Amino acid sequence: MVFDPDSSRYTYPGSWAPIAEPGGCDYVYQHASGQQPNEEVTATLAITWDLTWTGSGNTSGTLTQHTTTTTERFVVAELQSVVTG
Repeated sequence: MVFDPDSSRYTYPGSWAPIAEPGGCDYVYQHASGQQPNEEVTATLAITWDLTWTGSGNTSGTLTQHTTTTTERFVVAELQSVVTG
């Protein structure tokens, strides 16, 4: 485990553990999903799009905001570590 000063978080080089993206979003699950039905959790993810357009003749405009969503099921694993120093 290595401290990443850019994200102010500890990261896990070479493992499956994700690194938070600057300006992005992330969520930390407090427990593994082993006690959930099918050992999975369900998350609904949404992206809201701000849409604009640019055309010929110096024309442009704004379109109605659009949101796309999806629901996903996945396993949450538990990673234990000891931080020293």
